[in-house]
Amino acid sequence: MERFGIVYIASSSDPEAHAFTGYWDRFEPSEMLEQGPGWDDVDEAIAWGRQRATHILVRLGSDDTSVYSAGEVRLSRYAEGTGDTYPEWPPRA
Repeated sequence: MERFGIVYIASSSDPEAHAFTGYWDRFEPSEMLEQGPGWDDVDEAIAWGRQRATHILVRLGSDDTSVYSAGEVRLSRYAEGTGDTYPEWPPRA
């Protein structure tokens, strides 16, 4: 499988659902390519993402300080108006 685009993974707020949700998206034009099946383990979600893309963002909470870059290519916060990079996965204690 050719890897391209970006995978977004986030913790779920639905107590009845899997702990993590995610989807694979194309950059240009932006288009959702595949919805993930849902996961109870974030490492399984990241492995699913790494099969599809080199760019992966993982959000563990509800704010921007809990977003991590988990792909081969470390992502920057350009959308927020800075050139700072997201911290690398896994989070440091």
